[in-house]
Amino acid sequence: MEQEKKQMEILAQEKIDLVVLARYHQILTPAFINAYKNKIINIHHSFLPAFAGKNHICKPIKKG
Repeated sequence: MEQEKKQMEILAQEKIDLVVLARYHQILTPAFINAYKNKIINIHHSFLPAFAGKNHICKPIKKG
């Protein structure tokens, strides 16, 4: 995937070590996932309505 290759180049150039995805509607390749293993956070609107309100990002993490 050419777009992902460019993204990985930029992330490497900028020495980014944590990737946060918000409303990112693409499937990540295994190469991308492996390059940032355990360093990708996906913030997705599907948390709503189950985790609405204050601290809606922390609630699903605490629930596990």
